[in-house]
Amino acid sequence: MRISYLIKQSLALGVAFAMSVSTAHATSVMDFSADTLLLNAAQIKTSLNLTKNQDILWQQTEAKLRALMHQRGVRRDHMQYDIQNALKKTGVELRDLNKQIEQEEQISTQENKEIRELCLTLNDALDDNQRMQIQNFLSEQLLMQADNKKDAPEKATRRQSSGGHSHGGGSNSAGVGATGLNGQF
Repeated sequence: MRISYLIKQSLALGVAFAMSVSTAHATSVMDFSADTLLLNAAQIKTSLNLTKNQDILWQQTEAKLRALMHQRGVRRDHMQYDIQNALKKTGVELRDLNKQIEQEEQISTQENKEIRELCLTLNDALDDNQRMQIQNFLSEQLLMQADNKKDAPEKATRRQSSGGHSHGGGSNSAGVGATGLNGQF
């Protein structure tokens, strides 16, 4: 199911990715998140030299994305709290907790489609030169990511030989991030 989900996501990521990620921080297409999109949107917006109508559409799109991500964050915070509290109880049935996660995944799938459609609509409003800028930017990001992946096995080997361990991390102490609920689209 995760692979199918990721394949669907990749359709609109080009525009969204290019709108948001600075060249100093390469991101894999499959790891791209709407949060990342919003972090650097102003930088990309400036470089595109948008027309007045494009700028209006950009502002509308950005506002909708921010609202969606806020709603998602609030919903996931509530779910995180509920799951953490449930796990403190004796005899909790994990299948019952899984229902909440599955419901969130379904809602997120619909939101992800909406996010991609918003980005594609914005892309449709760009002229050929602006689209080429987006394409070039995306290509640079993917090349940087490929270079980073070449170094990853060497870093892992060094970490193992030094006895260090990577535990992942983040603020999702209950492991909700591991289920794909980290704001990806």
